[in-house]
Amino acid sequence: MLRGWPRIILLRRFSVSRVIVSMELLKSELTHRILGCAFAVYNELGPFLREYAYQNAMEYALADARLAWQRQQLFDVFFRGRRVARGKYDLLVEDQVILELKAVESLHPNFVSQLIAYLAGTGKEVGFLLNFGHLGTLEYRRMVLTAGHRNKSSFYPRPSA
Repeated sequence: MLRGWPRIILLRRFSVSRVIVSMELLKSELTHRILGCAFAVYNELGPFLREYAYQNAMEYALADARLAWQRQQLFDVFFRGRRVARGKYDLLVEDQVILELKAVESLHPNFVSQLIAYLAGTGKEVGFLLNFGHLGTLEYRRMVLTAGHRNKSSFYPRPSA
């Protein structure tokens, strides 16, 4: 059993969770600016391109908005104090908010799980799942992972007992 994950998996069965989806707007000014960039990209390019095109466009939009970003940085996944894997997110904005970009018809629950893993693995609180492939409007999910779950995550190295 992974530390920290059983509760998250249980909460995924409900439509709204205070642990995963929070109405409290952490980093609200920053996330508002990020969403503005994402909507500008979607409105200008539309829903019919591949993910890499939206990633490039988001990088230009974030730079134009004077927001610092990092592309596809690696992070380590640990098991019993030993590194077992590496993860890679799409974008990290202002060293605070992870962006996971998709260009699909609709968001699948596996994409939400992927973002939760990235938040837990990096220790970040806030992330966005942005789907540029949805016809009609940008589809997005804002995720908040609480400190209690980040600290219990198996992604962080622990001394072996």
